[in-house]
Amino acid sequence: MRIFLIKLFSTFLIISIMLLIIWATQNWIIIRVGVKGDLLGIISVLILRPIYKMKKVRKNG
Repeated sequence: MRIFLIKLFSTFLIISIMLLIIWATQNWIIIRVGVKGDLLGIISVLILRPIYKMKKVRKNG
């Protein structure tokens, strides 16, 4: 019985930590977009545009 309770508690702990991490990252993303939306947009454009161009070149080539 004790082993079962320990296993149950450990799985609950792991799940709660994972949910907390997911919640924190989502909130962090929301905060970042709210505070530094322009900066985030510029960075995403700078990162995504070259990748998009490379994909286009590959398709044409």
